[in-house]
Amino acid sequence: MRGARPRDALGPPDRRWPAANALRIYRNYDGAGAKYGDTWVRSTSSDQARVSMFMSLRTSDGALTIMVVNKSAAAQSATLIVVAKKS
Repeated sequence: MRGARPRDALGPPDRRWPAANALRIYRNYDGAGAKYGDTWVRSTSSDQARVSMFMSLRTSDGALTIMVVNKSAAAQSATLIVVAKKS
């Protein structure tokens, strides 16, 4: 297949594959084409070893997307504080 990209040969990922769900968070998390935002928003975790946070703003509609990742095998609890600053 000359000129073909490897991802084209593989086809779409199987929905049962955990990594497919991770990709879907960024590309189509609601099944209707919603995507992770295009503008980085500062976010921090008090315990980066166990919990990571990522936030973005979608400039097309102002939606704030927040992803919290539990990196440990045990359940974690987190307090989320969002401070909006109008510029």
